[in-house]
Amino acid sequence: DFAALVTPSGKKYIAGYLTYREYFGGITVRGDGSFEVKAYTEEAPLPTGGALRSDVFYVTECDDIVAELPRYCDLCVRDMAGEPRLKFDVPYGFCTWYYYLGDVTGEIVTRSVEDLVRYRDLLPAKYMQIDDGWQVYYGQWEVNEKFSRGMKAYADEIKAAGLTPGLWFAPLWANKARVRQEHPEYFAVSRETGETTICFDFSVPEACDFLRDVMRRATVEWGYKYLKLDLITTTLGAYRYRDPSFHSLKNYRRMM
Repeated sequence: DFAALVTPSGKKYIAGYLTYREYFGGITVRGDGSFEVKAYTEEAPLPTGGALRSDVFYVTECDDIVAELPRYCDLCVRDMAGEPRLKFDVPYGFCTWYYYLGDVTGEIVTRSVEDLVRYRDLLPAKYMQIDDGWQVYYGQWEVNEKFSRGMKAYADEIKAAGLTPGLWFAPLWANKARVRQEHPEYFAVSRETGETTICFDFSVPEACDFLRDVMRRATVEWGYKYLKLDLITTTLGAYRYRDPSFHSLKNYRRMM
């Protein structure tokens, strides 16, 4: 999190974390211009004589907040991405969610690909991404009855049109999925109730193997080269993990 604030005396500041290597963090700004910085350690164990290492927090006074924000963003990229920086194009294309929501079907995908080809001169696109609605359940990443030809066939169809096929996942989440019933040990546990949550615990090697197999099937076997990973912050939480040193940020990074 970061904040831009103007104090009652008119001083202007930008403050925020530059890294998220150790813990998720936050900043609370008060009406008097003061602010409080937090690191969410989630009851991380602290050995006798030990110490917790925080992430890098940045604060600067400036004359122009709008002009200073790009510098803050550059510092975040420098400290989090490192060098050399990854090079990528801004993705542009069609995502089924923003018109069809979860009602997408294989037939809709086929028609959408045809439209993208027909109107290519007016609406140039690189990606055709199938969003939420193709899977059996969150966490059970198998094709449902609405995509009767199988996911590889739709990826092939998208590629034949000169587009890059994309597919939606919520990789941390399993609700009614078979894996949650058969392997509750793959999931984080609520600190309050002791019950299994919907969030995978990626300190469990077998949970990592499960997700790796899912992603290998989607990318290698089916041919989807663009993945949209969603519902991340919705699913993460201050849970109890098999590895007691784990917390939500480590779980996220292990997933990636």
